[in-house]
Amino acid sequence: MMEQYLIRVPKKVGAELRKKMQEKEVRGVDVVAGADNKHFKFHIDDSELPSTLCQLPCILETHKTYDDNLFYKSGEIGQILLVHESAEEQMLYETVTELPSGITPPTTNIVKRKYAKTRKYPAFPKPDVARVEDTLVKIIAGGVIEDVQEELVDFYDWMIDDQHPGGIVVHDEMELIQQHPEYLNLTTDGAPPAPTTSNLGLANGSSSGMQSVANSRPDTDVEEDNNSRTPVDALSEDDKSARDGLDDDLDDMLNDKSDDDGDDDDKPSLEADPAYQALLQARVGHTKKVLELRKDISKMVANIESMANPVMKSRLQQQKDGLDVEMAQAQAALDAAAAAIRAMEDAHGK
Repeated sequence: MMEQYLIRVPKKVGAELRKKMQEKEVRGVDVVAGADNKHFKFHIDDSELPSTLCQLPCILETHKTYDDNLFYKSGEIGQILLVHESAEEQMLYETVTELPSGITPPTTNIVKRKYAKTRKYPAFPKPDVARVEDTLVKIIAGGVIEDVQEELVDFYDWMIDDQHPGGIVVHDEMELIQQHPEYLNLTTDGAPPAPTTSNLGLANGSSSGMQSVANSRPDTDVEEDNNSRTPVDALSEDDKSARDGLDDDLDDMLNDKSDDDGDDDDKPSLEADPAYQALLQARVGHTKKVLELRKDISKMVANIESMANPVMKSRLQQQKDGLDVEMAQAQAALDAAAAAIRAMEDAHGK
């Protein structure tokens, strides 16, 4: 671009400059800068006038043409040099750094009409500005914006506890999901059976008829109470001895059953098995790796689609192919760990 200047002079000085330009003898015209680069001295012939450099409220673009048909941009101007007739007039611009108006009629008093309105709004909070800056840096670096995706799933009992009576928010980093990553892939095949009408009535208490049935006393209880009120004949000595014999036999049967149950209690628990715990930890690690690889692959796909350079695009495609291979290996390891866990649970009767 060309180096251009904008100068505003008094009418008398302007007439002399136009005359010199028409005669193509622009001699004796010079501008000398001061020490502060704000105050200047404008020389024309033998006259010396004080000048001040000020900022324009609007940036100007200059264009040139050779055929009055095609124009091209030749420069930008953001400052103007004001030439004053006297030093007293220059003193009026001592505190002025930006002019209130531009050089065209539409920009008259534009600072007060347009720009001053924006100064009434308070400054944006610094944390919000920092967050937006980080987002812009990631976008410029070629990353993608990660949106939060919410999914509605079927209700399970473990989704509500004392701390979260309205339900929990499941994410892949919580301890529950690390222990049971299969909860992230809930399907209708593993959903619990739908509650019946009686269960809904007992749980919600929405129907008065169901409440009456639930709160009413069963008929069997009434019959048992009636039978208990019926007087029973006293037992004879023979009946008592027979009943005592039956009680002894019943006690022996119960003791045998308890001994059998004791053998099952001696069976080691699966939770205490080190191999089982190692498989659980391995499944957690494989799950994290699969999730991270999915994010990396999605970012790589976005970079490939936005890349215009074919050489860089080919390199990114090679990196994506490597991530795909690593993803397949991690998924296979995760499936193997899950299968081993299921096999151990089936073997222990879980």
